[in-house]
Amino acid sequence: MKGWLIPPVTGNYTFWIASDDNGEFWLSIDDDPANRVRACYASHAVANKRDWYFFPQQQSVLIPLVAGQAYFYEV
Repeated sequence: MKGWLIPPVTGNYTFWIASDDNGEFWLSIDDDPANRVRACYASHAVANKRDWYFFPQQQSVLIPLVAGQAYFYEV
C-alpha cells in the first residue's frame, strides 16, 4: 500500500506497524517517494492481531508533520 498522507493538524506524530510476518512503514519528508525513510518495522510475526507494542521497533519516533502538506508513505 502506498499513497500520500496529509495531516489535518501540525504536530508531532507517532506511527506503529503490526504484521503477520515482516512489515515496514516508510515515510517521506515530503511528497517525493525518493525521500522516504523507514519509520518503523516488524521483523517477525507479532503475538496477536493489533499488538502494536510487541517489539520496540514497531513504533516510530515522534515525527513532525505540517498540516496540509503531503507526505508520501509506503507499507
